[in-house]
Amino acid sequence: MSAEPLTPTRSTGTRDLVGRVPDSLRAFVRSEHRLEKEEVFDLLYNPRRRATLQLLARRDRPRTMDDLVDRIAAEENDVPIDELERQQRRRVHVSLYQTHLPLLDSVDAIEYDPETKAVAPGACLEELLPYLDVPGTTRVPWRTYYGRVLAGYACLGAVVLGGLVGALSLSTLALVTTVLFLALALVQGSY
Repeated sequence: MSAEPLTPTRSTGTRDLVGRVPDSLRAFVRSEHRLEKEEVFDLLYNPRRRATLQLLARRDRPRTMDDLVDRIAAEENDVPIDELERQQRRRVHVSLYQTHLPLLDSVDAIEYDPETKAVAPGACLEELLPYLDVPGTTRVPWRTYYGRVLAGYACLGAVVLGGLVGALSLSTLALVTTVLFLALALVQGSY
């Protein structure tokens, strides 16, 4: 991988890191194209990048780099923040500063300002949430909704076929089932 010269691209002082981005991720650096699964997995391969994104996803406002360093180092070393050693913090700080934050910023997963050391969620973070284990951000897959609706109709159909409710005919049940499945499909399509 050849390193291209770094040039300023924003008023925040962020540098264009195209030359330092791995080939597998280079296709979507500062582009409008959505991430492919393989690209997401390459991006999330590193535990420090995953931890950074998870911490940002748990909170809607920016964090400081020092806060990220403390939390990630404490988690990695399985100690409380106030018991972290200088070297433990330093290892995390160097890797975030030199590699992970600039890479995440270059793919718009975060907004990183090296001057103020503020780190905020980026435009692309929402796209990465399904791959991260963040409480409260995981969405229920559509197949689950369809499965629940199907299970409900199977129970209702069993009740109708068993003769417990004679008011609904099989054709009425089939029509209602079809209409509700189409409505759910339309909602999913617009979502």
